[in-house]
Amino acid sequence: MNLLDCEADPGPLTREHAQLAWRVHRYCDREVCRVRQRARVVLEEFAGSAAAIETNTR
Repeated sequence: MNLLDCEADPGPLTREHAQLAWRVHRYCDREVCRVRQRARVVLEEFAGSAAAIETNTR
């Protein structure tokens, strides 16, 4: 996993790695930076699953 190279897909990320990647690449172009794209997908999936858990517990 390489979180520093914008052109390389970092592969599967944990939530913690996705958060780090998001902070490191926050100023990158979202259309070009593959690390930012991957981090966004992971963080959106986590946010969706967290929202589903909250909905099911109410």
